[in-house]
Amino acid sequence: MNTTDVSNAAPPETAAGSTWPTPSLISAEVIALALGLPVPTEEQQRVIQAPPEPALVVAGAGSGKTETMSGRVVWLVANGHVRADEVLGLTFTRKAAGELGERIGTRLETIGHFGRRGLLPHLPELVASDALRRVHDAAPGAQRDTVRTQVLDALAERIGTGWDPRTPRSAEDLLIRPRVSTYNAFADGIVREHAARIGRDPEAAMLSQSASWLIARAVVLRAELPGLEDIDRALGTVIDAVQRLAAEVLDHRADLDAVERIAVQQAAAFEPYRSNGAVDAAALNLLSMPVLVALVRDYIAEKERRGVLDFADQVGGAFDIVESAPDVRAELREQHRVVLLDEYQDTSVIQTRFLAALFRDSAVMAVGDPHQSIYGWRGRAPTTSTPSAGRSRRPGRPRRTA
Repeated sequence: MNTTDVSNAAPPETAAGSTWPTPSLISAEVIALALGLPVPTEEQQRVIQAPPEPALVVAGAGSGKTETMSGRVVWLVANGHVRADEVLGLTFTRKAAGELGERIGTRLETIGHFGRRGLLPHLPELVASDALRRVHDAAPGAQRDTVRTQVLDALAERIGTGWDPRTPRSAEDLLIRPRVSTYNAFADGIVREHAARIGRDPEAAMLSQSASWLIARAVVLRAELPGLEDIDRALGTVIDAVQRLAAEVLDHRADLDAVERIAVQQAAAFEPYRSNGAVDAAALNLLSMPVLVALVRDYIAEKERRGVLDFADQVGGAFDIVESAPDVRAELREQHRVVLLDEYQDTSVIQTRFLAALFRDSAVMAVGDPHQSIYGWRGRAPTTSTPSAGRSRRPGRPRRTA
């Protein structure tokens, strides 16, 4: 392993006006070398060591964004800026949340060996003197764990940190971990805890995508609406349209009456030009909006009758809670002092508004790539690819990973 002389390296730089309460004495480079990991690029180090303010990280595929986000958490904890349980990481899928959580947990467990022995303040000297070579040369797994214990115990004794190998790990040390979750699960937890504030049943069942589709199907099949038979679309297409419109109305906080009125007005404006096939198709779609709006109303009423919710309901409910309850907002901000938002380009409008209302002007880092966005998915709008859509500040130039 190559070693770099970092014993006299300056503390990581921070942006003017935004600094951590305590000095950052251990650089991302030193931490990577101590853990036997590749040294982050200069751009990645700027992300890892970013000051406590809103930041947008534009990170394309293969840029090492997961490793960089993990590195940021380890750097924050190692420098004492936050406790591990004050970090919140949000992403879209449970699989991605599991992978990110596991990566962060592994890194924190390793750096924790240094912390428990009082060796973190000595990390630059240990790296510069190559005192950890035996650890990095050992085979990964049980052998490296054993060698690490031996080497770090010996170093703690030599330096005189007061470490006693017989001291058991505290329950706090074993249990405190960052919270890594999906966006929807995080919103769901807020609603279930504070449901009474918005008149919700905290035990209401959550609908899966397929269950939501089946309810929409039942609504369409039993509907007896004038004009429904005139919609020249397959049954599945109509069901999909109802489900999609219901979600987008919730996501954009749109008024159904206004949606219907605007659609009819636009269809009338297209009337003189319907000799054009594309315009005629658009007009027909717009003229079907009153029927779809009626079906969406029935769909919403059916969910209420069954006492069920979908994820758009929960995100909207969470937004209502944090916007109207300053005490809840303050409590959540205190719990989550640092926030990492993964795949930010795919957040929907309501998710962006919810996150902005909750974490505005705090140490929130949004990581994403607008070139990989899935427009239209979950009501996602192109404007959510920049923090300004969520009314959070964009400090200077976007921070980018390599």
